[in-house]
Amino acid sequence: MRWLNEQAPPPPSAPRIGAGYYLRDAELLATDDQGRPRYRVSAAFASQRLEDGAVELDEVGLLYAPTSELPWRLTATAGRMPPGGKLLQLLGEVVATAQDRGGVATTIRSDYLEVDTETYVAFTERPVEVVFDGGQLAATGLRAYLREGRLQLLSDVHGQFIPD
Repeated sequence: MRWLNEQAPPPPSAPRIGAGYYLRDAELLATDDQGRPRYRVSAAFASQRLEDGAVELDEVGLLYAPTSELPWRLTATAGRMPPGGKLLQLLGEVVATAQDRGGVATTIRSDYLEVDTETYVAFTERPVEVVFDGGQLAATGLRAYLREGRLQLLSDVHGQFIPD
């Protein structure tokens, strides 16, 4: 029994499912002011976390500047995009490959890589391996300027060059 001046208890809140959205075979295309593609992110599965708004990705692919002379293709086991979409964190088996017009490929491997999607700079402080025509380098940490096609190895660099 309730008195007339007594307020009713609030209704029970709806249970939270833990995801704002989830997608299979997701593809995100970012364009510049002219509508030209800047980069494309694909994932076998994507879901948004309600707690912080981040997007979790599985089996991630990133194609940077599909119209560029030196396109970069990055793949990873998993990924994460914090709110705002400026940063893409790649986790697990991360592989980044660029191939110039002459067919010469450069491949970067690591277990973690962050890509700033506005400046096109990829960064990690973890161990990396860089394989290119005629050589192989190992280092701790890397800064890759994808737009310029320039790599900077940060420390503990070891290499092997194979003469022609």
